Amino acid sequence: MTGIITALREDYRLLKSRCHIDDSILIAGKRFFSGVLDEQPVAFVRPEMPPADIAAVTQAMIDHFAISSLVFTGAALPLVPFLEAGDLIIANHYLAPNETDISGRPVMYEASDTVLDFLRTLTLSDEGKKMQIVFGAIMGSTAEADDLVRLAGIRESGGMAADRAGHAFAYVCHINKINFAAFSVIAGDGDSLETIPAAAIETLHFLRRRVIAETAFVSNPASFI
Repeated sequence: MTGIITALREDYRLLKSRCHIDDSILIAGKRFFSGVLDEQPVAFVRPEMPPADIAAVTQAMIDHFAISSLVFTGAALPLVPFLEAGDLIIANHYLAPNETDISGRPVMYEASDTVLDFLRTLTLSDEGKKMQIVFGAIMGSTAEADDLVRLAGIRESGGMAADRAGHAFAYVCHINKINFAAFSVIAGDGDSLETIPAAAIETLHFLRRRVIAETAFVSNPASFI
């Protein structure tokens, strides 16, 4: 079963309308749904945006469902000039510059290599070409990104966007050794999660459905070293 965690209201509505829902359960005040999407078993939930809530919901999903993989959709702030509002970034990994490994490098929480390879070679439909789609690293926060810029420079770090919610999700996947994929729509100045363009929501849904239906998540122990 694939778990889906979306912070986007319209994406959540789309999931509820296109998924054949078999059951729902209330866990810690959050409504989790389970059912079938494109003949694949899924469970999904929409948490609040604070990172602590994202982390708690991600752990609850892992604890209460037979989850083999997780997919996150959210919003991120751009850190590079070529990303504009409505663009989509697919996370190669999340960076935690304030956490370092034994070599002093920032800790990385890596997305599934299998899914990333599939997405890179995926020929998108017209629906999937309505925005710029890039692959890159996502920071835990803009403050951490500023720290890393001062230390090593944004190009060396590869950080393209900042998303605290996605970072919390990736951390929980990392400690539970769960393969994941994550998609973030770039938010513009003053944008909220309620103003994500409809084309972006449709593209997210298209990519996620292809990932769930056509790509098997496989265990990659190297991602968790």
